Amino acid sequence: VQVGSRIRPSSLLMKESKTTAPQPISEVELISLMDKNKIGTDATIAQHITTIQDRAYAEKNGQQQFNPTKLGIALVEGYNSMGYQLNRPDLRREMEAECNAVAAGQKRKEEIMQPILAKMIDVFRKANAEAVKLDEAVARHFTRIGTNDANSTLLQQRFSACGTCEGMLSLKELRADQNQRRGGNNNFQRAKILHCASCSIGLRLPRGTPSAITNEQDGNSPTKCPICNFQAVK
Repeated sequence: VQVGSRIRPSSLLMKESKTTAPQPISEVELISLMDKNKIGTDATIAQHITTIQDRAYAEKNGQQQFNPTKLGIALVEGYNSMGYQLNRPDLRREMEAECNAVAAGQKRKEEIMQPILAKMIDVFRKANAEAVKLDEAVARHFTRIGTNDANSTLLQQRFSACGTCEGMLSLKELRADQNQRRGGNNNFQRAKILHCASCSIGLRLPRGTPSAITNEQDGNSPTKCPICNFQAVK
């Protein structure tokens, strides 16, 4: 059949079906695709795979297949909304191809450094300027910290002043979960947060017993940060 040819169909069939999600990729398939796209070396491919698991972007199931986590999906959606498909191998493949050209003596380091850095800086600046898109993507998959009473315990209402709405923040303590037990040590200190119900924000505090700072000479009025306007906490 040539382009532009006309045909007369002899029959027309309609079959009922539905789309199905693709099967999770196995570790063997992932290594094969990385090798095909010339990403990593025999010495580094295993480390790349370990990194995506350590950062909780994907988890390996019992069939040695990778399932994306909510965090991994949110990152892909966030970066894609910026116009950069950083989940695709293109940028990394191009960079490694240039490095291999230097290793093979086909190019000098000075020839490839500036173009690569310029492209990386452009990606970084746009991602930094549009970081709100990452926040929006993460918010679609995660409950905001402190908003779920099943995951936190109220320690004190009206603990300190919010710098956004000028209301009062509550002091909460996150409930224990397996992610907080590192290395099998159960003697961990539960994280504390400041939560604003009006703004739906949660701010994690450093370890220790927090206390809101006030100005005794001004009737114990809140001592506020001149940058963010939140009440200072020590």
